[in-house]
Amino acid sequence: MAFLRSDPRKGFKMLFHAYYPEVCRHIYRYIPNQSAVEDIAQELFTELWAKRKGLNITVSPGAYLHRMAVTRSLNYIRDNKKHVYVSDDALKTSPSKMHSVDEELIATELSVAITKAIDSLPERCRLVFILSRFEDMSNAAISKELDISVKTVENQMTKALKVLRRAIEKFRNTE
Repeated sequence: MAFLRSDPRKGFKMLFHAYYPEVCRHIYRYIPNQSAVEDIAQELFTELWAKRKGLNITVSPGAYLHRMAVTRSLNYIRDNKKHVYVSDDALKTSPSKMHSVDEELIATELSVAITKAIDSLPERCRLVFILSRFEDMSNAAISKELDISVKTVENQMTKALKVLRRAIEKFRNTE
């Protein structure tokens, strides 16, 4: 990205127009909130502009920006963890359902335990788990998306599932 040093304004403008939509698409895969996506993308390009003089990039601009987008997305997810809490309405029994209050409370406790376990996972492990279980991505697709080996994806999933099993151990039926 020597063009950022030779003619910074022109180079940056060209880079921004060429890659902004792609960067937004990458971020949106992790954070499906258009407002947050645009904020993160703008911050990414602002950081790129601020560091333009010291950049020593050995890969293509697209690959570099993709990595920045993934990193920014992971940081956003880490900094803005969303906790899923069950509302009071979920605790009420419905006449059409024959669940006891105890079953509803156990289900609520289980849901909270699972959410806490997922939130407690290390950042990369949590992302691999979310992409696999909630985005239905294959190990190969996750590997390509995160630029890690398939074996690393498998190891991260094993680790995540081990943590989840421990978290729900007390809810298992031990008849």
